[in-house]
Amino acid sequence: MGYSRHFALPEAARIQYNALDEQHESLLDELNDYLDMLRGNAGRLPADQCFDRLSDKMHSHFLHEEEIMAGLRYHGLDWHIGHHRESMARLQSLRSQCIDKGYIDIDDINDCFSQVIDDVLRADLQFKTFLHVRGIL
Repeated sequence: MGYSRHFALPEAARIQYNALDEQHESLLDELNDYLDMLRGNAGRLPADQCFDRLSDKMHSHFLHEEEIMAGLRYHGLDWHIGHHRESMARLQSLRSQCIDKGYIDIDDINDCFSQVIDDVLRADLQFKTFLHVRGIL
C-alpha cells in the first residue's frame, strides 16, 4: 500500500461478510497506489502500468462474490453477474481509452473509484440486505 488513503470504503458501504470488505479495500488500495505513483510522475502514468493488476483483482473479487452468492442461493445472482460483466466492460473501455491517449491521469483513477463504489452501493448493498433478511448478519 502507498502513502495516501485518498480512497476509502465508507462505513455505510461495508458488507461485513466473508472478506468482501477486505477485497473492496484491496481494490481501493490499488487506486491509492496509483495516486502515489502519479505524484512521482508529473500526474501521468503509462497506461499499461495500472489496468492489469486492477482488472485481475476485480475479476477475482467478482468470482469470489458470485461463488458466495450462489452458495447462499441469492435471488439476485443473475442480475449481479450481469452487473459484474458491465463493470468489467467499463474498466476495459477505460483501459482502451487510456492506451489510445497514451497515459492515465487523475480523472481516469477517479473514474475507476466511481466504478468500484458503484458496484458496492448499487449491487453489493442489495446482497447485504439479503444477508440481514436471512439472519446471516
